[in-house]
Amino acid sequence: LSSFQTVDKWRGYPSVLILRLKNSDEVLQNEIAVYAKEHLAGIPYSPFVGLKRKDKSGMDRIDSTQCAHLVWQVYQAFGVNTDSNHGWLVMPRDIANSEELELVQVFGFDPHDRWN
Repeated sequence: LSSFQTVDKWRGYPSVLILRLKNSDEVLQNEIAVYAKEHLAGIPYSPFVGLKRKDKSGMDRIDSTQCAHLVWQVYQAFGVNTDSNHGWLVMPRDIANSEELELVQVFGFDPHDRWN
């Protein structure tokens, strides 16, 4: 199930990438966080999200998600497409390469490589 975690959880992993929405203010960032908390917590995991319907923002409750889709879905609800290749399946690389997001912190990646 999807859940909220602190950055501390990821300290033991070999690579971490922290991104944020470009040109966003604190009010918008808080609105996005509240939306995620209210609509995207406790969602079952499925690696096949996107096969039938990628954008699930019109649903009362999203039936399944995966890590990159979860990030994409919350921004999509605010009209921001963070899927850099606009494919039917959102992958972590798609989020990392999004022109909509800016790098805040990186560990274990070459930030000049753009993860291609």
